[in-house]
Formats: sequence, C-alpha cells, structure tokens
Amino acid sequence: MRQIIDDTLDADGTALSFHSLRHYAQNALEHAPIDDKIIRDIVGHEGRDIHEKTYHKPPPPNLMRPAIDALPLWV
Repeated sequence: MRQIIDDTLDADGTALSFHSLRHYAQNALEHAPIDDKIIRDIVGHEGRDIHEKTYHKPPPPNLMRPAIDALPLWV
C-alpha cells in the first residue's frame, strides 16, 4: 500500500497509510444510507454483540457492492 500511495500522491501522501484509507471509507459510508453491519464487514470491524461477533458471517461481495459503489471516486 505504501508504494501505491507514494506512486499516486507523491509527497502529498506521506502522512497517509492503509489505516487512514480504512478510516476514510468508514466515515464516508457512515454518511451514506448504508447499514452499520455492512460498514463493519467492509472495514473489518467486530460486531457489536456476542451474536454478531460469534455467528455473523459477512455477506457475499455482490450484496456489499451497493455500499462500495457509494464511496466517492478519486481521480
């Protein structure tokens, strides 16, 4: 990820990391009408209760696609 950031943003990306991308995605999705469980699945956060932590399995990618498409594109 470091190489991609450096190649894409050069000096503007020195303070960025994969972790900052994760925070960006979570914040952007929280401002869109996206279900909290889907957001947690995309960014890799644990469930809120024992049921979600133990029994919840992430949905297949095609069900997460609308949430991923809700992220703003960078060009």
